[in-house]
Amino acid sequence: MLRYALFLLISAVLYGYYNLYHTGSTAWKKPHVLFITADDLGYSDVGFRNKEIISPNIDGLAQEGVILSASYLQPFCTPSRAAILTGKYPYKIGMQLPFAIDHKACLPLNETLLSQRLKKAGYKTHALGKWHLGFCNWDCTPTRRGFDTFYGMYAAYGDKLLHINYNSDDSEEGLDFRDNDRLATEVTGQYSTDLYGKRAVSLIEHHNTEYPLFMWLAFQNVHSPVTVPDEYIQMYPGMDRDKASYYGTVTIVDEYMGKIIAALKKRDMYDNSLIIFTSDNGATLYSIGASNAPFRGEKSTVWEGGTRGVTLIAGTKAIKKKGYTHDGLFHAIDWTPTIMHFAQQSLDSDTMLDGVDQYDMIYKGDNSKRTEFIYQVMPDHKTAVRVGKYKLVMGLPGQKFHSVETAKERGFTKTMLPTHDIYTTDSNIMLFNLEDDPGETTDISERHPDIVKKLKAKVEAARADYKQIDLKIDPLAAPSHFDGSWSPGWC
Repeated sequence: MLRYALFLLISAVLYGYYNLYHTGSTAWKKPHVLFITADDLGYSDVGFRNKEIISPNIDGLAQEGVILSASYLQPFCTPSRAAILTGKYPYKIGMQLPFAIDHKACLPLNETLLSQRLKKAGYKTHALGKWHLGFCNWDCTPTRRGFDTFYGMYAAYGDKLLHINYNSDDSEEGLDFRDNDRLATEVTGQYSTDLYGKRAVSLIEHHNTEYPLFMWLAFQNVHSPVTVPDEYIQMYPGMDRDKASYYGTVTIVDEYMGKIIAALKKRDMYDNSLIIFTSDNGATLYSIGASNAPFRGEKSTVWEGGTRGVTLIAGTKAIKKKGYTHDGLFHAIDWTPTIMHFAQQSLDSDTMLDGVDQYDMIYKGDNSKRTEFIYQVMPDHKTAVRVGKYKLVMGLPGQKFHSVETAKERGFTKTMLPTHDIYTTDSNIMLFNLEDDPGETTDISERHPDIVKKLKAKVEAARADYKQIDLKIDPLAAPSHFDGSWSPGWC
């Protein structure tokens, strides 16, 4: 009996050491997880890639953690959020297109979200900022999808001071800002990044550290409209005002990153935190100063510039190997299984995710487990797949919002924008070697018909699983039905 008791004691000690090594924390203390997104942030729109931009706190996290140079997202906001929170390809759950504010749709209610998984694992969960996953029914809203609290906007974008948004035909406007379920009329006149940043700090200051924290902080910056308090524009003296405004939208986000880090340290939470900072897609190049360099394309396209994001991870205990750039493939769908591993929570055996658990890649710096992924699948355009170093693009890569010539006229330099056209193509099939040609300048499809055939077969297999929610504009969503506000309750 004594020998058996000794065996149990030794096993418990070894299990504790195992968890200390493999999670960077003790077996009894799960890490706090802060998942922070900057909306429409370009690949080169941070200080560690563009020395003109003032972002010392983001740069500091990058130096202390790991930069993922091949981190992929979806071409639009809605599908990227769906991919991150479900661990599934958006084309499989009907979430490939962005929602308009009056679309009668939401992220399918039968999908279990990361927030719900973490809440079940004992986390206190909070969502702040932009939701953009549908709100026509109260069951679609964050506090019904695993978040204990919500503070922010339901829709895609809006005035950052007045917090109003317009319906699809611009005939009606309404307030779109909630404090949990309550319409937050008191926020009018306050800048959105200030609101989200201050609430994030407050949540940390009042967090009960007996419980792990999950914070989903989706900044509205740097999405259009490009507005920012004048003090941040003045930080870029002598610069074109439009460009300084855009850079300023990055700098104020960085300022709150610093305040969030300081709050974590003050509460002795920082050392046991996993901090993830990422964009949700590429930048829109009509924002003066935005850059996806050295890549081709922008938000809404399946080019690298529309889908490869700024992503970095930091954590004193959560990451063993620090201060470097990892060039392994990582996709938005990988976040759910990876974060669940960090949270020391196994997924149910019947959980069918498309994401790969990349814990060893993040924690130890091991090679990525991912060798291929689908960028997007559509019936006849904007479709792409990557296998190893090869990328196949099928059909028109994206909408033609403007030409490269127009972008140049608005101040883009050669280092910020490729010289060739972003959107149009004479070919329905293009193949690129991304190792040799990351800017996607040279189509090699005619040289490698065997590779084209192999990658095309993967696209066709994916198309067999293609779904898309029917996005119908519903006039019942109009603010005139809800006392001048955007509100759930019309589907």
